[in-house]
Amino acid sequence: MALTTFPEQTFPAAAVLEGYRFRWQIELVFKRFKQIAQLGHVPKHDPESAQAWLYGKLLVALLTEKLIRQARAFPPGATNVPPGRRSPSPWREFAFVFRQVTRTILPRLSLRETMENWPRLAVALREPPRKRRSQEEKFKTS
Repeated sequence: MALTTFPEQTFPAAAVLEGYRFRWQIELVFKRFKQIAQLGHVPKHDPESAQAWLYGKLLVALLTEKLIRQARAFPPGATNVPPGRRSPSPWREFAFVFRQVTRTILPRLSLRETMENWPRLAVALREPPRKRRSQEEKFKTS
């Protein structure tokens, strides 16, 4: 159920739900950034230092998002999920690539190795089988 104060003539239910779905995707990105990139608490007291720290974390987080999109497209079809198998979790993908980018900036692992091995890594990042039905499955049958 979604409640709104928008006038029904200007914003039909479908438009409100579409806007809510879009907003929810933004909320998930912020949640992922806060949890995985540790953007929920700035460990600096000096305003300039805090701003530099925040910009650095945001740069790595946004670079991570971009690399995931590129890895899915290169080589074409490399991360297609076979029928009956679950696709990688966006949380697991982001956490893994975020760590890899951070390690690349603090050289421990080659970014080239990560990109070249992405198809194998994407398989390892798949969600394990669930014991309960996913939210998506629940809504399909409702």
